[in-house]
Amino acid sequence: MKKKVKLITTFASLGLALALMVFGVYAATKVTLTTTSQVSFEAAAGVFVDAEWKVEGATEGTKTATYSTAATEVGDDSETLTLGAVTFSEANDTITYTLTITNQADAEYKFNVTLTDNSDEIPDGVAVTRTATSAKTATNVETYTYVITYELTDKRISVETLNVELVVVVEPGEKIA
Repeated sequence: MKKKVKLITTFASLGLALALMVFGVYAATKVTLTTTSQVSFEAAAGVFVDAEWKVEGATEGTKTATYSTAATEVGDDSETLTLGAVTFSEANDTITYTLTITNQADAEYKFNVTLTDNSDEIPDGVAVTRTATSAKTATNVETYTYVITYELTDKRISVETLNVELVVVVEPGEKIA
């Protein structure tokens, strides 16, 4: 009888140890990077642009939000674009946000852009790359592109929420010849 109790206890302990090990391996491999994003536009009177805010590489697939100033707009205009929360896909270790602003076909003037990046401080284990057609300030352009790429470089950590927040001010530039 004592041998039977010892044998059952040994198998129960072995089963528990195996279950804890499997759960530990699963927890160690389940890495997440979740981001939320927002772009606030402030367009001055006389600026006629189309904007696209897009995220790629997320589990949810590509998400896009658009903004367009009305061609008949005579006053200042403002709009906020959001894409909601997106999650890093372990198959793809990057999430890329792209902001593209282009002149509308009937625009008489080029435009000036001032971009402020108020995104959260980048945590350890996440690399970030920011590129633009110009700097964060561009003068007399007809197209402006700003790209932010987040790459999870340390696969042992999870980042629950990383806020991406841009403020874009668009003003009239020189008259198109």
